[in-house]
Amino acid sequence: MYEAKWVQETEYIRSTGAIMTIEKLKMLYRNMICSGWFIVEVFQRIRRAKMLKSQILLIATLVGSMLLLQGCVVAAVGLGAAGTIAYVRGDLQAVESESIDVVYEASLKALKELELLPTRKSKDALGAEIVTYDAQDKKITIRLKSAAEKTTELSIRIGVFGSETKSRLIYQKIRDNIQKQPEHTRVP
Repeated sequence: MYEAKWVQETEYIRSTGAIMTIEKLKMLYRNMICSGWFIVEVFQRIRRAKMLKSQILLIATLVGSMLLLQGCVVAAVGLGAAGTIAYVRGDLQAVESESIDVVYEASLKALKELELLPTRKSKDALGAEIVTYDAQDKKITIRLKSAAEKTTELSIRIGVFGSETKSRLIYQKIRDNIQKQPEHTRVP
């Protein structure tokens, strides 16, 4: 196949009067093939380098956004942090300087005032959980955890992604009911 091509081109060169030998033509074609391969290889390496740079940039962006968007974490230490609240990743978290019994009763009263009927409630000396649903059929979960003898950690979650406004409203009702508790049931 190549020989037929060489013969045709050689005949063309002879008929036009150009002086070129078959060896020169072969060398010219080899150089063209090699340079074409070289150009393709260069472009492929450039493309791989660009892809690598974009992948590194993407990974750096993802890691940076994870670090920036992880939220603010509030650490409550001891009784001095009672009343501390924070909205972290869809949960309203608070620390109350009351026993778990007082906060549990205040939570039930707050839900009753907001016309929310608990569908599930459980409590023991270490923790409690109250589950209810609002008018939009979003699940509301109130979790209580006894942090110390007179300290209770409170967590309110609404739906899958949370709602800070509704969580704060429920928390305010709970706080109001804690302050309304008779003195003989509250912890001094």
